[in-house]
Amino acid sequence: MRARPVAPFAPTASTPAQPSPAREVVLSVEAFAYTHDDVTETISLDDGPGILAALEEITGHAPPAVELDGWYDRGLVEYEWPEVRVLMSVEDQSQVWITVSAPEIDGVPFRTAEGIAVGSTRADAVAAGAVDLWDEDQDGIADHLQLGRHEVPGTTSLVTGEVGILFVELAVEDDVVSRISAPMNDFSDI
Repeated sequence: MRARPVAPFAPTASTPAQPSPAREVVLSVEAFAYTHDDVTETISLDDGPGILAALEEITGHAPPAVELDGWYDRGLVEYEWPEVRVLMSVEDQSQVWITVSAPEIDGVPFRTAEGIAVGSTRADAVAAGAVDLWDEDQDGIADHLQLGRHEVPGTTSLVTGEVGILFVELAVEDDVVSRISAPMNDFSDI
């Protein structure tokens, strides 16, 4: 039996179009990667204005900057949406900290580079490489975990005295991730 030639697949008017990739944000110790409109825009976590612009695009609005007093005289401003908070240095807008407290912000999923989102279980986080950071209520079970640890040469950990590390912090309540913060470190007071 001879094989007969098959015409290559050609979409027709009745062939459904392939959906474009969903929008999402992936947080790591280095970046805020925002996927939208078939592109991924990777914004360094030292680009405060870029992160604020992406969050404004996601949410449709920009909250006012609120100056924070008493934060080690560091001159920080806070931008707060219902489920995400950004702290940024007034003088040096390259110092930025992001905290997310929901799995999605205006329909856009937020997760870590390891796939952990608010609502993930402690077991999922540990399986993704998270390690204990801090037992806030001192019940013997860490309420905060570290994920995506990277050594930062030239720094010294305030905890171990060894090379300092950057990490993504996961707050855990009742064995479920309730907050994700990045970048965090163990070599400075904030």
